[in-house]
Formats: sequence, C-alpha cells, structure tokens
Amino acid sequence: MREVLQDIRTEVRGAWRFRWPAMALAWLVCLVGWGAVLMMPDKYAAEAQFFVDPTSRIKEVLGKLVVDDDEATQLAFVREAMLSRPTLLQVARDTDLHLRARTPQESDELVDGLRRTVKIQSESLGGRRRNAGSLYSITFQDVDRQMSRRVVDSLLESFRKEFTTGQRGGTEEARRFLELKVAEYSSELRERDQEMVEFKRRYMGLLPGEGAGYFENMQAALGELQALESQLKLAVSRRGALREQLRGGIPDPGDDSGISEITTPRTELEERIVELEETLDALLLSFTERHPDVIATRTRMDQLYERRQRELEAMREAGGADVPVSDNPVVQELQIALNEADVEVRDLEAQVAAQRLRIADLQAKVDIVPQVEAELADLTRGYNQVKRTHEELLERLNQETLFGEKDEFEGSNFRIVQPPAASLEPVAPNRPRMFIAITFGGMLLAAGLAYLFHLMRPVFVDPRSLGQVTGLPVLGAVSMAWMSQQRNRRLLEVSSLAVAGVMLVVALVMVLVFQDAGVEAAARIKRMALL
Repeated sequence: MREVLQDIRTEVRGAWRFRWPAMALAWLVCLVGWGAVLMMPDKYAAEAQFFVDPTSRIKEVLGKLVVDDDEATQLAFVREAMLSRPTLLQVARDTDLHLRARTPQESDELVDGLRRTVKIQSESLGGRRRNAGSLYSITFQDVDRQMSRRVVDSLLESFRKEFTTGQRGGTEEARRFLELKVAEYSSELRERDQEMVEFKRRYMGLLPGEGAGYFENMQAALGELQALESQLKLAVSRRGALREQLRGGIPDPGDDSGISEITTPRTELEERIVELEETLDALLLSFTERHPDVIATRTRMDQLYERRQRELEAMREAGGADVPVSDNPVVQELQIALNEADVEVRDLEAQVAAQRLRIADLQAKVDIVPQVEAELADLTRGYNQVKRTHEELLERLNQETLFGEKDEFEGSNFRIVQPPAASLEPVAPNRPRMFIAITFGGMLLAAGLAYLFHLMRPVFVDPRSLGQVTGLPVLGAVSMAWMSQQRNRRLLEVSSLAVAGVMLVVALVMVLVFQDAGVEAAARIKRMALL
C-alpha cells in the first residue's frame, strides 16, 4: 500500500509541472460550457392525464375465454395509437408546428423528434380490478409554452376521436360476432332437441324414472313387493279368523254372555253408526226431538242403516255355502267384515301379481336398460351444455346491445382526468446542475491533460523513480538550493495558481447566482446573431 501511495505521489509531482496549461484548459472548458448552457433555450412542459380502457370489446364479451392483456401491453397499445406517424403529422399541422420545417427532411426530423419527446406513462390505480382500464399521463416539452400545451391538447383530441371510432367499430364487430354465435348455438340446440325426441321415441318404456335409475327402480320394486306380500299375509289371516268366528256358531242377541264370547271387529260403517248414536244421546240430553241437530243426526243414522241393510242383502245374494246368513246383528257385522276382508285380499293379490310382473320385466331388461340410461345421460349432458352456452351468449348479446345504447349517452371508455396545462416555470434545462457538472468536468479534463503531458515528457522527480527505471542503486541526491528571489517567484506562481482556481469557483458561484440575467443576455446575443 505504501509503494502504491508513493507511485501516486510521483505521478502527481510529474503532472504538476504542467499546472498552467491544465488551469487554462479548465477555464476554457468552463467558459465555453457555461456559455453553451446559457445559450440553451428554456423548455416548458405541458402535461395531461386521461383514463382509457383499451380492452377489446370482443375480449370483454367473451370474458374468461380470452386471456387478458397485461398493463405493459395496454401501454404499448396506447403509445402506438397516439404516436403513429399519421397522427403526429396531423398534430404538427393542427398546431402550426410544421412551420418550423422548411424541407421534407426537416419535416421527417420534426415528426421523429415529436415521437421521442412525447412521454406517455401508465399510472397505478390502487385496488382496481384487472382489465378495468388505466390512468395515463402524457407530457411534452417545447421552447414555446403555448405550443407545448397545444401539442398535448391536439394529441388527446386525435386519440379520442380514433379511440371512439375504433370502439364503436369494435362494439359492432362484437355484436355481429355474438349474433353469429347465438344463431349457431340455436341451430345446434334444435338439432339436439330433435335427437333427444328421437331417442325417447325409440326407447319408450325403457327410460328411467324421474331422478332414479334402473338399479334404484329395481330395489324400490323389490321393497314394494315385500311390503305387499306382508300386507297380503295379514289380510288372509284376518279373513280366516273371521270365517272361523262365523262357523263357530250364531249367538243370541239377548244373551249378553253369548255376545261377549265373540270378538266382533267393527267395520268403518259400524264405527260411524256408533259415533252417531253417541252424538244423538248427547243431543237428546240438551234438546228435544224437533231440534235441527237431532233431526239431522237421525237422518244420517237412517241413511247408514239403509246402507248396511243393502250390503247384507248383497251378501245374501252372493254368500257361499260355508258362510251362514242370519238376521242376527252380530253375525251380520261379521259377514260385512268378512266381505271387506275378501275385497282387501283380492286387491292385494292383484297388486302383488302386478308388482311381480313389473320386477320380471325389469329383470328381462337388465342388459339394455343401463345402456339406455348411459346414452340418455350423455345426451342430456351435451344438451344442457349447449343450452347453457346458448343462454350465456344470448345474455351477453343483450348486454352488448345495452352497452352500445349506453355509449350514445355516456360516451366511450375515454375520459380526460386532467386537461392539458403548461408549467409557468421552465422545466429544462437544469442549468445549476449542468454548471456544476461542467466545472467538475473541466477540472477532470485539466488533470487529464497535465498527466498526458507528463507521460509525453517524463522526468525523474525523485531518486526512487530513477532507481526503478535504471535498476541501479542511487547513492544520494543533491537538493536544490533555492535563492530568495527564486523562492519568491515560486511562491508568487503558487499563489497565482491558487487565485486562478479560487476565481474559477467564484465564477461558478456568480454564474449560478446570475444565471437568469445570463440567459437573457445570451438570448439577446442569439437574436442579434440571427438578424
């Protein structure tokens, strides 16, 4: 590290010999650079903000079927739409900016300069949903403040017209696309309807019931058959018990002991007669025989008695040899109950037979019914999918129609958030920063020039460098004996160099302080030169 520092010190001492040329170069670079900066014209920036949704209408109506464009793609779309060459040429004509170009080549350079100068950026909208539109800012700088604002205004107007026209065209295109798709799916839906009808006609009687398949129906049929057989057994047992009671003997109605020995099941008709008799007894405790409720109850009882008598007569006409027919009320009740039991047994036997036929029919179709069910399920699934897609497209078509009507009143998805406005103070060039940069650059160039001269005209500034170059040991060195006159001259030289450096810094400060006056002076000089 020590040797490196010694080498640096040696090089600096060598370059110090050319300090005055270096100082002259620093002053020259600073003066020329400062003058060039002062001659640079002020530039004013105009800025505007606008909201736009560049998403294609077809992509909107198709929803998730199309991959959404990201923000970078949307920004590229907006930039290309606003900074196309025809648009920039039209803007140059509308703002009289084309008057600055005198030749076709200058016109092309003017358009290229506009394309490079106009800045379009996308600004973040916190919490906005994807593809809901973006907020953009457009900025343009020019030496003429009013011109910068007019350029931004003309760009926005041109883009608004183009975007609105394109969006209306996109809306019509999307609507035609939806109408075509709706017609296609309507035709396919009709075809599938006809296919479903033909299938049901072909396999009529083999199709599954509502919400149940073949195996579910078979299981239910077996369960129902088992329940019917159980009911049939109970009905047959009850009928046998009634027949045994009738064959066991006919009791005397006046003999209470004989009646009590027979267990007589009451029919529904007998139950109703008993209920009416109890009701009549209760009414007679409170009312006379002529009371309307008493009369109505007796009338109803007479009707039930007549009905029971008709049933007994029918039993006498159709009664068997093994069943006695008697006028005994108890026997008559047993005969009525036996008749009802016979009817119930015959009905249950018919139901059991029908259920067994149904099960046999299902068992005979064990190979074909599941296949028919699978085909029906496939047809139904395809039909439902086509129907669902058709309904979604039809709904989107209605929405698109409403969207087009809404645009006629509310405008398109383009809104100017902040109208074009130009800054009152110039935004460029940044002269203080440029002055400081030129000053430091001049100093670096001066140091570089001095070191270059040192490399071109090298000398040995100390015994160490001499020994490194020759490879010989240096025994000693004779120091310079400075006279007072020489020391004074050297001190004056160093002081002059220091004053020159300080004056350079002072000049920088003065330029920074009085830059406005310098700019005005430079502008007057420039106008005089042009005249």
